[in-house]
This record gives sequence, structure tokens and C-alpha cells, in this order.
Amino acid sequence: MKLAAPSPQASQFCRRACLQVAGLTALSLLGITSVGQALAAVPVSPGNSGPSSGTTRFVACWDDAQGAHHAGWLQLTSQAGVRVLHATELPTRGHGLALLPDGALLVVARRPGDWLLRLSPGKKPQWLWQEPGRVFSGHVLVAPDGKTLFTTEIDTDSGQGLLGVRHASGLQKRAEFMTNGLDPHAVLALPAITSSAIKGQMSARSSSAANHNGLAGHPLSGMLFVANGGIDTAPETGRQKRQLQQMDSSIVCLHPDTGELLGQWRLTDPRLSLRHLAWAGAGATPHGGDASAAMATSLTLGIALQAEHDDTAQRASAPLLAVLSWDEQPEGELRLAQGQPSLAGYGGDVAVLGEGTAAQFVVSATRGDVLARYDLRGGFLGTTALAQAGALASTASDLWAGGRIGMGHLQAAAQASTDCQLAPWPGGRLDNHCLRV
Repeated sequence: MKLAAPSPQASQFCRRACLQVAGLTALSLLGITSVGQALAAVPVSPGNSGPSSGTTRFVACWDDAQGAHHAGWLQLTSQAGVRVLHATELPTRGHGLALLPDGALLVVARRPGDWLLRLSPGKKPQWLWQEPGRVFSGHVLVAPDGKTLFTTEIDTDSGQGLLGVRHASGLQKRAEFMTNGLDPHAVLALPAITSSAIKGQMSARSSSAANHNGLAGHPLSGMLFVANGGIDTAPETGRQKRQLQQMDSSIVCLHPDTGELLGQWRLTDPRLSLRHLAWAGAGATPHGGDASAAMATSLTLGIALQAEHDDTAQRASAPLLAVLSWDEQPEGELRLAQGQPSLAGYGGDVAVLGEGTAAQFVVSATRGDVLARYDLRGGFLGTTALAQAGALASTASDLWAGGRIGMGHLQAAAQASTDCQLAPWPGGRLDNHCLRV
């Protein structure tokens, strides 16, 4: 596919961005040579959960004190708080992130969504400007082979959601699939042991409830799950919401090779926008673990919600989490969390803390100034205070959360705590997402 020329807005920022990233070779000093992760689609050794204290590194997007947008590598220490290891200035807001097996960082724009960026240690940044008639919708997923990317996008003429299929090396699009909804946001794959297990199980997906009890037997293993936010927005900025009374949010399951629609689930409340995703299961290691032994009894998809009700009180009291599971219905059941108090109706991110039956979904209640905790069936458990909680990253034993004045740290052993350890960062504010490296 022929690459499109930068948009007028992109051109305005291009020179400044290129000047700011001229020193990218400093990345080679970080000692980052291989990450070995492809988000939730690729198993990672359970021994990589890391220590619960000391030095921890992240990749993230953030704004500095002057409001400029950045992406890069951060270091969190128990003594010095958050420190920037490398920062690349961005022309507009960066949102979703993904890591390639060679250590390269992918960053995708959100609102207006006109670029995709690849940062590689010791190399110049690789920019791709979005083609006319399309905007990125903020998220990118790396396929298990490390050679294919999936990007959520919007057709600016029709407003329809798209899933772009791209080459990881050059970022060019080679295909696109319909997401069967508006405003697609996060995309995540159901963990799979091997790709060979996928095709053989697909024909049985509607009739074999017994196959839902283990990872190898799940008929949707390796398939892609996309959250269609359901909101029609003005393409110029992505922020002007239109026709909220016609919202149609859903979770869809698509085949990664063909884009075939394999399933679609909706909530009964159409004013709840399904946004961000995290997989959990009894026996699973959250956010990258030993997938061959994971999820022995069940799989559950946690979805962070953002309420769009006209009534202020209804919006403020709306649940921040929905869960999709196959425990009771072979075709999957999407249901809302229960028992949650009013938390201002905005879930910024979702992650999993802990493992096995003790695992919990954690949602950052950005406007409620807390981390909201739920069991894997969506039962509300409690909150942990963190002002303007946003980006989340977790292992089986630890969870980190970006907030207004720093990064909070919560351990699974103390996940019922009403307070978290706070590492200060007065010079920066994280966007909605970060990844531990």
C-alpha cells in the first residue's frame, strides 16, 4: 500500500518532532535489547514477574509540566521516584503501546489519531502517517509471530470501525477488517498455546461447551477481541460526541486471518461504552504468564467502562467494569459488575492483580480518584486511593498505577489496602496506559 503524505496538522508538528528525537541513539545505553513479549497473545515465563521493590522500568506516554506529549522509557525506584530514561516528543497525544520481540516500542496516536510510531534501541524513529479517510483509534496489538500488527481504526467517511492488519517491520497496512461497530478501541487476543490449535477448534465453537474448561480446548483460542466503544465522534478531533442516544457498544470476536465475525456481545445499558480489556482466569498469570498451564478452569475478559448517560447521577453511579465469561453459557455471557458504589463513571484502564482464585480485576477510576477492585465474577471488593488514577501495569504479584502526582504501587499480598505506595513524579502525567519492561 502506498504511504499517504502527512496531513496538514501532522506537517505542522513534524519538524519539531524530528528535532526532538535526534538523540534516540541514547536508547542503546539503557541495556534494553529484548523484551520477549507480544502483550497477552504470547506466553511468557512465570519467572519474569520481577521483584516487588527496587528498580522497575516502564514504557509509557505522558505529558510534561508544560503540556508537551512524550513517549519513552521510565524508571521507578523506591528511593528516587519516577525518572525519565529516554523521551521522544510526540506531535499529538500518544495512547496505546505495544512491545515487539526485538525490544522496539510501538506507540499509536489517539485524537486525532494520525500517526503510528516505532521506536527501536539505537535507531531513528520510524513514523507512519495515517492515510486519508482513516484515523487510528488508539490501540495496537502484536501478533504471536511478531511480524503482524493489528491497529484499531475508524473510517472517517462512514464512522465504521476497522481493524488494520499491518507489517511490523514497515508498519504498512496489508488488509483491514470491519469491527462491526463504531469507535473501536482496545484489541486483545485470547491466549493460545499454539496457532495450530486455532483452526481445528473453530468449527466446534458453538456446540462444544465442554471445550471451554481449558486453554487448549477453548474454541476461541488465538482469536481477536475488540471493544467497540459505540460512540459516533467528529473525525477532526475525535472528541465531539454525536448522537449518544444511538450508542451501540459491543465486544466482538474476529478471526485474525480473515476478520470473520465469530461472536458479538452487548450490555443491556446502551450508554455504557466498552473500552479497555484484560484477560484473567483461575490459575492464570496476569498480563503475560505461563499460558500452557493457565486458566485451567475458566477464562474471563475484564472490560473497563465509561458512562455516557445524560443524567449526572446515573452517569456517576454507573459500574466501571463488565466481565465476559463462558462459565455458565457456552456462547459467552457479558454482565456488569455488582455492588459498586458511585465512582464517577469513568474507567481509565483495567488490569489483573494476583493469580488463581485470589486474582482480582483492578480498574482505574480516574474521576473517582481510586483504584476499584473486583473479583473475577465482577463482585465489587473495595477501593485503593490514588488521585486521578490512570495507566495500569501488573504482574502476578504487583500492580503499578499512574496518578496525578506520581505512580502508585500495590502488592497482591496487600491488595485489600486502602492506600498504595506512591513514587512522586511532579514533572509528568501518564496517559491511560503503560507497560512494564
